[in-house]
Amino acid sequence: MTRCLKRSLPTIRLRVGSIGDYISSDEYKIIKVHGSIQWMREVDTPIESVQTRDSSQITQELIRRMPELRISARFRFINSYPIAKLQEKNVALFPAIAIPVQQKDSFECPDEHLRVLRTCIPETRKLLIIGWRGMDEHFVKLLRALRAPVKGLVVAGSSDGAQDVARRLGHLPVDWTAASTGFSDLVVSGRLNAFLTDED
Repeated sequence: MTRCLKRSLPTIRLRVGSIGDYISSDEYKIIKVHGSIQWMREVDTPIESVQTRDSSQITQELIRRMPELRISARFRFINSYPIAKLQEKNVALFPAIAIPVQQKDSFECPDEHLRVLRTCIPETRKLLIIGWRGMDEHFVKLLRALRAPVKGLVVAGSSDGAQDVARRLGHLPVDWTAASTGFSDLVVSGRLNAFLTDED
């Protein structure tokens, strides 16, 4: 999904080259609450000879010293690989990506992005869920700020799966529709476009 999103951004005239670009457009905001493979956080714990060591050496040291690392909230957008250091600042970098889990109570996302998300949620009138089971309690808690009327469409691997998600999120002020097909068929059939463009 991340690769598809990246390829589609030029069609909406959105270029992402920094952390701030994700939320800079007046029309579109991209909020990745669980981080991104292109995001890193600066490591505050001193790591010796960052400039002269290769990425694999730094990575191995970060893994070895993980329990003692102090990882900052300073996010960096990196568009090159391998990623392990910020050369100009002589600091090591730590991946800013997290696995969504039910009991996790924090996001791997810049605070400014979360502020934008909290501002946008009450203004949301359509909610499209693709392949999310609706079990991340900390994100569901944010969605409680939705204000009716909101139309929701759930797309999962099966009709039963989509209905399960709709039931799980039934306490939200959303009029849910569970898609009977997968995402590709929804796009090809035109039903997704109908949902997105319907003004009722």
